[in-house]
Amino acid sequence: PQYRSRLDATDSAVRVVQPPGVNLSAAELVDVDVERRFPDVPGRTAQKTTIDERILDPIRTVESHRPVGVSDVDGALLCGPPRNDADNLARAVAGELSIPLIPLTPQTIGGHPSASQTTVAEETIAIARANTPCVLFIENIDRLTPSGIGATQGASFTDLVAGLLTEAATSDAVVIATAETPSAVAEPVRNADCFDERIAIPLPGASTRERLLRESIDDRLVPPAFDWERAAAVVEGLGTAAIRAVGEAAARTTQQNGERLTVDAVATAAEKHRDDAGGSPRYIE
Repeated sequence: PQYRSRLDATDSAVRVVQPPGVNLSAAELVDVDVERRFPDVPGRTAQKTTIDERILDPIRTVESHRPVGVSDVDGALLCGPPRNDADNLARAVAGELSIPLIPLTPQTIGGHPSASQTTVAEETIAIARANTPCVLFIENIDRLTPSGIGATQGASFTDLVAGLLTEAATSDAVVIATAETPSAVAEPVRNADCFDERIAIPLPGASTRERLLRESIDDRLVPPAFDWERAAAVVEGLGTAAIRAVGEAAARTTQQNGERLTVDAVATAAEKHRDDAGGSPRYIE
């Protein structure tokens, strides 16, 4: 029912709306069939429960009484180290709700001349408003609208984004953004109405670290007595993407040497990853 106003009568596919006067291609930007669901994100049980209770449940409850539209739930700011599952969880929100996802990223903005960056932001959010209900996903919003002195976009751009996000939220777009910390986001954006919910996405716990390693290493390389618990311990302090990279690196080395996987191989790969990242800061990516 939530798509009834945008169904194609011939094939029942979701029809993407191209807003008038917008040069960006809505057909290229809108992901109408997000396949990611919560089970596709390793671990993160507490965060999934929080998102389900604070965002998804209120939306589903309202939709049972309203045939079109998301709800009065505006969205959330997911905070934690970069490449640490916040983006996967944001996409899973769209997948769990079976609604389209429209991304706005610093890379999207940065790929245009400075004079056009405001236009790109305006047109992306216009596409989101025209294709509701949807998830407007803003990755690394602290890079797009950073706080403090040296914010490259300037106050006018920050104020513009804050206003656009508020408009998007009131038009049945669920705004999900990721940032390292709330304080890293420019205050006008941080305090926009769409970010009432702020959910911490910490570094992976032991069980998630183990699952990430298991998923990134071919079972054929692993001896029966391999100590996954110890392996998970040596990658403590690494983010989700980094753990996957360490697992893949350890697997490559093991395969090239014609050996079976050892915890030392995982530890060596983790140490190299840390060295390549410049030491051991608060978190490693």
